[in-house]
Amino acid sequence: MSHLIEGLEQEISNLRLANSAHRKVRRSHLETIRKLRDELEEWDESFELYDGAMRRGTKIYQEATGRTRIWPDGAQLIAWLMERLEGWETIDPTALRMAADELPDTAEPRAAHLRRIAKLVEVKWSPDDELSQIS
Repeated sequence: MSHLIEGLEQEISNLRLANSAHRKVRRSHLETIRKLRDELEEWDESFELYDGAMRRGTKIYQEATGRTRIWPDGAQLIAWLMERLEGWETIDPTALRMAADELPDTAEPRAAHLRRIAKLVEVKWSPDDELSQIS
């Protein structure tokens, strides 16, 4: 009988050790799941920021060029936007609109283009301000 009791006590001890190890592994897995969820949330937020910026940039590109069915990739869009930043502070949007209004009706596509540029010039964006919002 004592042999049976010792065997049961050993089995109980083994089960307790196994249960303890299981809890440690489970805790470790739960911590890993929490970290992965946090990382996924961060990636989702990052994607939302990127996607929103790409959509806004694409809209600006399409309005400025009149090419509404063109969706430039990220590199093309950034290069196109960067080319347009230089010298914007010297452009008068009112003068562009007046020039567009003075064009003959036959030059309406050109006038529309000038109006789109005037609209874009009115956007007040400073790289320094943008960077300060990120940090």
